[in-house]
Amino acid sequence: MTDVFGGERWKQLYKDQPTLEGSTTPIRNRDWKKISSLYKDQLKDAFGARYLSDSLILKNSRGSPLFELIFCTGNPGRRAIKISHDIARYIIDYKVRNGSSKTRPNSRQQTLDV
Repeated sequence: MTDVFGGERWKQLYKDQPTLEGSTTPIRNRDWKKISSLYKDQLKDAFGARYLSDSLILKNSRGSPLFELIFCTGNPGRRAIKISHDIARYIIDYKVRNGSSKTRPNSRQQTLDV
């Protein structure tokens, strides 16, 4: 996990749970939003302005998230960043307009039921 997240921050997803023997064991927080937030923070650190805060969450028919599309640009040029972010926003807006989707209040995330 340290290699995936690029550091030890992933350990904050775990909390100590007391056991019957009096010791503790780490239990992972299963909230996908916290895992996603941690991963996005790592992307922001790595990509800076090349990271797009808008994302697209694809959900199944029961409302469970399947994927979250997060966009970053490889090219550091200002014009390349603008073009790639415009393309990503177009994809997000297109999927939202043409799917049965919902916008989350107070968030730049879009959701799409698949």
